[in-house]
Amino acid sequence: MSIHFFNIQSLKRQRLILFGIILIYSTFLMAVTLQNDLFLNKGADFFSFWTVGRIANNQGYMHIYDIKALKQTQDTICVQEKLQRPTSLNPIPAPFLPVFIPLFQFFALFPVRIGFFLWTIFNLLLFVWYLYFFSKRLFSTAIPAWLTFLLLFSLPVFLTFYWGQLNVLLFIATGEFLRAIYDKEYIRAGAWLSLFLIKPQLLILMIPALFLYKHWEILKGFTISALVLFALSFSMIKLSGFSQLLALWFGYARGLPSNAPEIMMNWRMLGLRLGIFLPPTFSRTVVIVGMGLTFFAGLWIGQYFLRSGIQSSFISVLGLLAATCVTTWHAHVHMGIVLLPPLLFLLFNGTLPSKLFYFWLFSLPLSFISYLILVQFPIIEPAVEGSLPGFLTFIIYTIFLGWAIFVLRKKNQNILSSEKQLPQE
Repeated sequence: MSIHFFNIQSLKRQRLILFGIILIYSTFLMAVTLQNDLFLNKGADFFSFWTVGRIANNQGYMHIYDIKALKQTQDTICVQEKLQRPTSLNPIPAPFLPVFIPLFQFFALFPVRIGFFLWTIFNLLLFVWYLYFFSKRLFSTAIPAWLTFLLLFSLPVFLTFYWGQLNVLLFIATGEFLRAIYDKEYIRAGAWLSLFLIKPQLLILMIPALFLYKHWEILKGFTISALVLFALSFSMIKLSGFSQLLALWFGYARGLPSNAPEIMMNWRMLGLRLGIFLPPTFSRTVVIVGMGLTFFAGLWIGQYFLRSGIQSSFISVLGLLAATCVTTWHAHVHMGIVLLPPLLFLLFNGTLPSKLFYFWLFSLPLSFISYLILVQFPIIEPAVEGSLPGFLTFIIYTIFLGWAIFVLRKKNQNILSSEKQLPQE
């Protein structure tokens, strides 16, 4: 398959917008650097990963979920490195299966500032390489350099680097899952899907949909790989360590201080913001009904996965992931990076309207920039301005879900219409 080179009539305008986004991003990064707020905001997630890696190196895996050990280590590093990060913000845990912790152990061999720099370079190179690899394998043509540059400044990708997240691995897992589906190697697809255990909340729709529509080969690959990951993890931390990890997971479900649900991209965020202006009963009702609708819409769209061609399957995956992001209880904007592989595939083969793609690409950074401006010059309610990027992401992913439902229903109606028109024997 070759890339469908969509018409870009307004490329000069897009370059101008991109230049403005880069200029403001750069100004923002320079400002936070001059304020010396490293690991207060910028790199805050990496700070927790680095801490866990340091604890694993010095004390062993049995202590990586120990809240006291985390706080003691993070407080010590804040003092030693003269960070402007208040120790009252500590501890920030890293609630990952221990089998993923050795990645952080390597970067914890370096001082935290150098570790963050190396982590950013590593993820940047990995992201750019995989974009090239993904497009080359599926379309026999490398992704255009200008589009790679644009994607680096899309908000989910930018925030992944800004916070020091490990979402590039989830981006690769999604892309390899889709490539395996494309190659009809379903056990391999399930194996790649198991990497979503890095953030298991991304599986709340995918796994039920696979069960509901009896995709046993994918589930077989997922189950085998997941069992291997859990077995390795159990050998590292035993039962007592797993009990600490489960306590962290349930803590995230209930709401740890570091969750920041007010800036998420889901119904939970919307409920919190509505609760400021409306009675709690009404806002809770909106959240429950909304989550139910998007959950069942995602399950419904799953019926088209592997049913009527590779194009419908990729549209179904896009809809499932969009529904997951707005439904799941813990979903920050940077997690939206998992939508990038199906978006690119559908864009390249001409299925996804380019205007919809560019609306996602440019509007989210602009909402983030608007938030940065409003913080400096308060115009509207502070509780609202902080939600702008998350709220717009919520809207766009709901549009993606609606678009997927519309296209798949239309394709299905065309198939049924064609079958009715077949000559009777």
